[in-house]
Amino acid sequence: MTIEQIVLVCAAVWLGAATQRITGLGFALVAALFLVLVIGPAEGVSLENAQSAALCLTVVATTWRSIQWRRVLTMFIPALAGIRLGALMASSVSATTLLLGVGSISVAAVLAVILGRRRALLPGLPGALIAGALSGFMTTTAGLGAHGSRPLGVRALAP
Repeated sequence: MTIEQIVLVCAAVWLGAATQRITGLGFALVAALFLVLVIGPAEGVSLENAQSAALCLTVVATTWRSIQWRRVLTMFIPALAGIRLGALMASSVSATTLLLGVGSISVAAVLAVILGRRRALLPGLPGALIAGALSGFMTTTAGLGAHGSRPLGVRALAP
């Protein structure tokens, strides 16, 4: 990696972290886009996923008592299925196709965040199953797993 790429990667991570801190979400939405553009789709998504995992572990450690484990477990199995499908897709398509897919998923995720602030997009048990599968798929293919500043079970399901 060149020095310019390192600077751009650090800037992308800083911008994503600042967005996450200010709004409560957005690290993946911001950082993944820039990381994919700077270092490529496979490396960018992998780096963003590693950083997001560290972020999620930190959030879980600081909000342990607020986690609703039953809701987390409801989404866990569908997430594993989504991860498997996303990994299969990411390994079988060209870099250009993956890059276009990452961009499309990113736009869809931003729209979901905007619409989701007004109402629950995926309510109840069927919504939880769909959200889990989408989260696993999007994490694997685009680094966008819908993790926010609260742990999964705190706001993942609408009542």
